[in-house]
Amino acid sequence: MIKKFKITAIEQGWLDSFNSHFLTNYQLNQVLKLNQTDCADLLARIEEFNETIAYGYAIDLKEVD
Repeated sequence: MIKKFKITAIEQGWLDSFNSHFLTNYQLNQVLKLNQTDCADLLARIEEFNETIAYGYAIDLKEVD
């Protein structure tokens, strides 16, 4: 099942660092349509980034309607 999610960051610099680290091109507050597998993969990357690079909350993925 495809669901919509919005990728957010506490500031643009963190999202730029995330994109650089994972060779992605996400935009702040970008709405993404993800299946369960892609969502799980992205959440794992976000968790890894927050824990090993940002050392705290920097990037988030929220489900939207």
